Amino acid sequence: MKKTALFTLLLFLSALTAIPINTFSDTGEKRNYILWDAAITDYIKQDLWQASLAYDAGHSLMVPMHAAFSLNEQAWQLQFADLFRRFTKNMKNYAIAENERLSKLHFLYLGSCYLNLSAGTQNSALSDFRESLYRLLIENVTDLWLFKPAWQWGRKAFGGGMKERIDWKLGSNIPWKKYYKAFIDEELFLFAIAGELSYYQTNATCPANEKKLANEIRQYAYKVFRKAVVLQKGGEWLFQPGVWSDHPDFLYAGHSRKAPGLKASRIKVIAEDVSHSHRLPLWLKSIEKAFPSGSEQNQYFAALLSGLDKQFFEKVVVKPTNAFPSYRTTNYMDGWNGIYRYDYGSLRSNYGYGPFELSGTITLGWWSFL
Repeated sequence: MKKTALFTLLLFLSALTAIPINTFSDTGEKRNYILWDAAITDYIKQDLWQASLAYDAGHSLMVPMHAAFSLNEQAWQLQFADLFRRFTKNMKNYAIAENERLSKLHFLYLGSCYLNLSAGTQNSALSDFRESLYRLLIENVTDLWLFKPAWQWGRKAFGGGMKERIDWKLGSNIPWKKYYKAFIDEELFLFAIAGELSYYQTNATCPANEKKLANEIRQYAYKVFRKAVVLQKGGEWLFQPGVWSDHPDFLYAGHSRKAPGLKASRIKVIAEDVSHSHRLPLWLKSIEKAFPSGSEQNQYFAALLSGLDKQFFEKVVVKPTNAFPSYRTTNYMDGWNGIYRYDYGSLRSNYGYGPFELSGTITLGWWSFL
């Protein structure tokens, strides 16, 4: 972690607890424990792998979990150990329905990161269930990659899993809608989970077929980013710009303010929205470390992290001012600040996210992994 680590972690914790940070006069260490107990201790006792909870848990616990290991706070580490121990005890009953896939991938990614964070310690209390956790992860990754039908806009599902769907997206066919060939969150989550598993396998005894599978997925990740990344002048880059231009969420991006009755205003090369992109730093780290240090692929993803750092801090972040004394982000990764998701189903009619209104994802803290 660097640059934004403390800033985003404190923002995250204060957002969860609604405790004003500057009201504490105690030491910073004591303040951290107060915030942790208020925000994490009871929350983490829930069965957070359930579909209704997994999405938020995967988002909101990632930075605290990394903080627990980075700061060597063993009491915090044990809380995560208890969460994943309970999860593995439930593994015989664990299944991923199609409409639960994205939510549960959030939690599985959290688990894959725990696998490697805990493996870096000598504390046996964190590892007695590690093999069970690895087994649960690799089995679900295998099913999603090769066997479970992968839904697709505009056509029937791919029977050969996400691998077959990605092969189709990498192909030369021209779909009816541009966004039909967009690489989506559930694919990127699977790449990142496989990256963590591949890294774990380097120091564990695992069957050859499982290593082969993780290697195949990481190689696909490399092909996808090679295809989808568009480099900018200074080493910055954008991920699949323009591919979402005809998706309903992006049809009004050309408008710079909200108003009733807006007409569609497309931007042909619209960048990804910042709310989905905030996961990129950790995804990239998970894939980067899956490849041998110094390899072509490892260096490529390291360069992507450096370019993303530059893109984020030079194009996306808006620093505090007297008029608005807090950090904000533009709505899109190229610095454009137009409307996102106008008339979206979960929002009221004639409404959407106006300029700066996706800034809340800063508080989840994932940008601190840059």
